[in-house]
Order: sequence, then structure tokens, then C-alpha cells
Amino acid sequence: MRQPDILTHKGQVPVRLINRDLHVTDAIKSCLAQFKEGADPILEIVYDNRFLVRFQLDKMAQGVSRRLSKGWNILIAMEAPWDTPQILINKDDVTETIHSSVVWTPEDWQTSWERRAPPHHKVQDVRSDWITIEYFRPLSAI
Repeated sequence: MRQPDILTHKGQVPVRLINRDLHVTDAIKSCLAQFKEGADPILEIVYDNRFLVRFQLDKMAQGVSRRLSKGWNILIAMEAPWDTPQILINKDDVTETIHSSVVWTPEDWQTSWERRAPPHHKVQDVRSDWITIEYFRPLSAI
């Protein structure tokens, strides 16, 4: 198996994507098409058995919608197995983080994780009105 390429975020630190990246562009486009026919505008994905990622497609930013129509892709990815996920949008060699904020339940898990995380694993907090990432599985369940 070959080492994954490094994708450079425009104006941000390079991020190495591992085999945990999940391309969700097709699922989002499918849900958008169903929404136009009257279906629920919410797409929920359980990622890495620990995170519930919710896309509220009726609140999608117009800039993201335009990029999707121009062939951009949306994916969920982590830099390392014990990091938190980020929602990325990319095309060719340009990748941008569009959401990285995680809702921790209960809130003390966030404090515990931040205390243990090494400085190089700190993720810039990027928030989007139409995406939420919720941590729902305690590490004791592993």
C-alpha cells in the first residue's frame, strides 16, 4: 500500500488524509434531489463509529452549492485515527475545511480530549451553519 498524498489547504496547514476519508458528495447530491421532491432535507452519517455528522441541506451555503455544481467534492476526513473529523471540500489540488467543530456530549469529554491531545493534533475550529458533528460514543465503549 502506498503512502497517501498530502493535500494542501489553501491558506492553511497541509493535512495528510488517511484511509478514513469518506466521500459524501454523491449522498449529498442524492439527498438534495430527494429534498426537491419533498423529502426530509437532513442527511445523517455515522462516521468512525464515534461521530454523528448531520448535513442540513436546506441551510447549505450558496458558495458550497455552486462549487458542487462545478464538480467539487465533499468528504469527511481525519488526520490521524484519534483526531476529530473535518468536513472538507476539494477539487484537483485545492482543499478547504468547511466544518471542524464537534459537539461533545457530555461536555466534560471535550475537556478530557483537549487535555490529552498533543499540540500538533489541535484542529482549527471552523463552523458552518448547515453541518454539525456530534461525538456520541465514549472511549470506554472500545
